[in-house]
Amino acid sequence: MCPEPAQASPDEGAALIAAALDAMNAVAFICDGAGRVDALTRAATEWLGSEPGLRLAEDRLHGRSPEGDRLLQSALERAGSPGAAGEGSHFWLRGEGGVANSQLCEVLALPRIGLGGGARRRFLILIRKPADPGPAQRHSLQTLLGLTPAETDVAMLAAEGIGREQIARRRGTSFETVNAQMKSLFNKASVTREAGLVALLNRLIH
Repeated sequence: MCPEPAQASPDEGAALIAAALDAMNAVAFICDGAGRVDALTRAATEWLGSEPGLRLAEDRLHGRSPEGDRLLQSALERAGSPGAAGEGSHFWLRGEGGVANSQLCEVLALPRIGLGGGARRRFLILIRKPADPGPAQRHSLQTLLGLTPAETDVAMLAAEGIGREQIARRRGTSFETVNAQMKSLFNKASVTREAGLVALLNRLIH
């Protein structure tokens, strides 16, 4: 009879994932639903010392403001909800220079496999500053999802975390038109939630 394979402890599993992300120079944290950090990458350690978005205190991630704390906890709750279905959640960390210096914070619930039998659910938090997408990324997005030019415009703005009302103002269209275009984007991207759409768009264009 073959022995059962040894299962990594939660801390070992988190460290293995962090080590893999280290190789990609990713700013990444592995934490539980309360923001308690089990592992982080070297790039994340450097990022904490140079960026204003989050801070680490007593092994727990916090926002540097009450609003930042609220956004982080809300994202963790959304990512861990049954309805998330692997889509995760995201929010924007606003820089001192406003939207131009914002960074995208993506939160994904990790599968329990490989993280041991601990009761705490683990989450992967990735921080990145999106590059300015050029014509090539725009064309790829339009081709991959079969978007119209207007839908592509809306998708590019939504990927920046811009809300529907502001998209309508920027494009000189009605809120109802943007809602219809977003509904079409949901269908073409095969997602059911705006968080899932934004996460997918950012993976495709950055």
